[in-house]
Amino acid sequence: MKTTAIPGFLAAAAFVILARQTDAQLSTIPGSISRGLEATDKTTDAKAQKAFKGGKSKAWKGSKCSNPIAAILATLNCVEKANVTCASAGYDSSNFVKLHNGIDTNITIDESFWQVAFLLLTIDLDINHQMNIGTNQASIRYVETVTSTDGSSFGLPPSSNYPFGQVLLQYEHALVTVDNDCRMIRWDQYGDNKEQKDVDDVANAILCSVGIPGVVCT
Repeated sequence: MKTTAIPGFLAAAAFVILARQTDAQLSTIPGSISRGLEATDKTTDAKAQKAFKGGKSKAWKGSKCSNPIAAILATLNCVEKANVTCASAGYDSSNFVKLHNGIDTNITIDESFWQVAFLLLTIDLDINHQMNIGTNQASIRYVETVTSTDGSSFGLPPSSNYPFGQVLLQYEHALVTVDNDCRMIRWDQYGDNKEQKDVDDVANAILCSVGIPGVVCT
């Protein structure tokens, strides 16, 4: 299976910084970026939204999630469409934890996260293993191809110069836990630390290049 997604699995500290900006801080973001955020938020997939409205699908309601892997893949499909609302509905943001090699990445997956993520990156996920492995739990193994924006999403001329237009690979295996409403509450992934850092560095460098307030630049 091949899909395009950002399944809550980017540990870029820059994402967290921007996602936690107050309304006043966000008002200082250049107009071209603000317009990009608005356009991203309006991108919709009616069919996917109907399936995940409020984070609940009628077929999945009950004392447990009847098909965790189906719910997870549905969320990834929402992300593939750059659908902020639908993608967010696939996570219980107040309880979600993402681990990378056993370390908590301290990321909050909510609409603010997706608004920024969809401007920065797209990810092709080549899944080579997927299965339910227990109550409310599934296993997924994949090769993640991360492509950074060419700058156009921020109103800049298209470029392939670093950090723009970069293509990076991540080889990962995740054990995913969902709640009884089939929303993800834990993404426990294993993969190469350098591959993860390369993506984080690109994301942070883009935010620094476009002058996002509150981002630590080196």
